Amino acid sequence: MRLLYGHFGLSPADASILAQAMEELPRLLAIPPVGLSIGTELVADSEDLERAFKDARESFGNPLLYDFMQNIRSQLGRDALLVVGCGKDHSLAREIRKINPDALWGGTWSEVGLAVCWRIEKPVVWHEALHLLGAHDCYCLPDKGPTCEQPNCIMQYMPSADAGGEQLALCSENIAALRSHVRTCTE
Repeated sequence: MRLLYGHFGLSPADASILAQAMEELPRLLAIPPVGLSIGTELVADSEDLERAFKDARESFGNPLLYDFMQNIRSQLGRDALLVVGCGKDHSLAREIRKINPDALWGGTWSEVGLAVCWRIEKPVVWHEALHLLGAHDCYCLPDKGPTCEQPNCIMQYMPSADAGGEQLALCSENIAALRSHVRTCTE
C-alpha cells in the first residue's frame, strides 16, 4: 500500500516539512507494535494536481472533492490515496472545512481517499494520513477531550510533537484498526 502526496503552492519550508513527514511515516509505521509496511511517493508533477483540481472545480457535476479525486485516480491509479498540503485559504481547505467545521488544521475525506493539511506540521500530516489507513479520531465533540488510554496519541484532537519522534504514539484500538485496514486493502 502506498500514500501519494503533493501540495498546492506551499512555501519551500512547508513543502519540505510535508515531504519529511511523508518520508518518515513508513519507518514509523514499521516499528512494533504497529509493524506495517507502506510506501509513500511524491506526486512527480504538482502541476498535475493543480490541473486535476482546476478541472474538478470547473465541472461541478458532483461535489468538488469527489470530482478532484476522480480526476486524480484517473491519472495516478484507481486505488490512489492522496495527502495534499495547501494554504488554509485554498479552496480545497475551505471545502473540507465546509464538510467539517471542527477541522482547524486539516481534514480527511476517507470515502474518496483524500487528506488535506493546511497547518503543515509533521504530527498534523501524520494524523490526517493515518485516517486514510484506517485510524479513527481519539476525541469527542464538542469538548475535543481524549477518548483513548494512550497519552499523546497522534489521533487526539491536538496532535503534538510528542506523538512522533522515534515511534508514533498510537492507542491499541488504532493499532488494531490500522492493521485490519491495511491487511484488507492488500489482500
